[in-house]
Amino acid sequence: MKTTINIYILVCSLAFLSTGCKKHNNSPEPDRSVQILGLDPCTNSVANAPKKGYILYLNATKETVITFNLPQALMQKLSASPKLSDGYTFTPASVETVNLNYHFANKDETVIYICVALYATYSKQVVIDGIAD
Repeated sequence: MKTTINIYILVCSLAFLSTGCKKHNNSPEPDRSVQILGLDPCTNSVANAPKKGYILYLNATKETVITFNLPQALMQKLSASPKLSDGYTFTPASVETVNLNYHFANKDETVIYICVALYATYSKQVVIDGIAD
């Protein structure tokens, strides 16, 4: 009888451990909508700059940042019909809003350019990880 109870406890324990505790994440998905506002004046005014920068507005954090790795498909779409209001920022009608996966650039990922047109709002950089669904 004692062996039967021990086997029963063992089977119940294994059944409980195999199902585990699943955590339900009820938090909403982060807002990944990003507005592409224009071109970085420092890198887009130099013809042979190795990386071109784009000015982004992150709707989730309400910050203006810069990126140097906008996906190729978006760069082609933006360059197909450039509508710039002052040479660097897009006109309101041509501002693109897209969903992007991104993270803030760490020290090793930050692109540094010496530029006479320094903008305090561009101090933060993001790295685009891909286009979000």
